[in-house]
Amino acid sequence: MTWPQTPMNDFMDWLARPTPRWAGGAAAAIVAAEGWALVAMTFGIVHKKHPLLGLEDFIAQAILSRDQSLSLAAADVAATTALSHDRRDEAMAEATRIPLAILKLAQAGKHALKHPARSKLPQAEPDFGTAEALFTACETSTRLIITANLPAIKGPVRDVLAHELDRLTEC
Repeated sequence: MTWPQTPMNDFMDWLARPTPRWAGGAAAAIVAAEGWALVAMTFGIVHKKHPLLGLEDFIAQAILSRDQSLSLAAADVAATTALSHDRRDEAMAEATRIPLAILKLAQAGKHALKHPARSKLPQAEPDFGTAEALFTACETSTRLIITANLPAIKGPVRDVLAHELDRLTEC
């Protein structure tokens, strides 16, 4: 069985193993995917009850973002595995670029939750709130990973990655 076709309980078992293969970045990406799934579900319910112009594209984008999050989880597993065998700058930079991409998706998720259609379904506030909490947890964990990785990267690549983190932190 390969990632991402791995059943969730197997993923949790592998995540608990004392090996860096299944790292925090993959877990953060899964959390972002869960947030995006809730966005798609809740706005899908809004759309069923109150068909709104353009909401179909919004929901399709949420599903695409969920799938991108899952792809980034797989990429993080690969980068972390490579990093365990190769501690050079490029391996560390890749293990930092992926959490940056995950962070961007989490921030986009929080922004998506501000869609005006949210007010059409007040009974879904617990789901909207859960999605927001998942995106916030993802943001926090990816920032921790990025901040921990940056000192190990030398030269201009470090500066580019640090600048990107600063830019995302300002958002």
